[in-house]
Amino acid sequence: MFSNYEFLKFAESSKREVSLHFYKKRKNFIFARSKQEFSIIHDAMKNINHLPKYLLIVFLPFLMFSCGTDEKDPCDETARTEIQVSIKAFVHVYTMDDEPIVNELVKLNLYKIPCGATAKGFFEFNGATSEMGIYQSTVCGYNLRNLDDEVVVDIFVPNLGNGSASANSEYATYKYNDFISGSTKEVHVYVYKQN
Repeated sequence: MFSNYEFLKFAESSKREVSLHFYKKRKNFIFARSKQEFSIIHDAMKNINHLPKYLLIVFLPFLMFSCGTDEKDPCDETARTEIQVSIKAFVHVYTMDDEPIVNELVKLNLYKIPCGATAKGFFEFNGATSEMGIYQSTVCGYNLRNLDDEVVVDIFVPNLGNGSASANSEYATYKYNDFISGSTKEVHVYVYKQN
C-alpha cells in the first residue's frame, strides 16, 4: 500500500515510546505516528483538496435562489384561475338632448392590460354610426388570469367638434370580476356632442 512512498526516518522517543514516521510524496511531508495514522491523514489531505469544489456545489444554489426571494410580485397575490371572456362594445354618439348623431366617424380600440405587463391583444375598429347613432364592434376574446387584468374600451370620435381630442373621447375599463367565463359581455359607452 505504501510502495510509492519512501520511508525517510524512524525515531523513537525515550519517554513515551512513540515512533514518528516520515513519509514523502512529491515534496509534501506527512508526519504520523504509525502507518495507519498516515493512511488516515493522507486520505483526509486528498479530500481537503476537493473541499472548495464541494463548498461551491453546496452554497451556489443558496446564493442563486436567495437573490430573487427578496422581491415579491404583487400580481401573485391577485392571481386567479384563467377564464376565457368575450366583449362586444356599443358606442352611442348623441347630442346633449339625447338625439342620435348619424354617420359620425368612430374609432374604437379594444385591448387587454395584464397585471404587471404592457397592453396587448389590440383590436381596432373604424366606422360610421347608424341611424340610431350607434356603432358596434365585433366580439373580441381574451384570457384573464388575474383580478387586476383589465380589458379597455377606448373610443375616439374625431369629427365631433368638442374642441379637443380628450373631449371627443371616452375610455372604459373592465376587470376580471366584471366578466363571466364563457359568456360575451356587452358594454355600452356614450359620447356626447357638447354644443
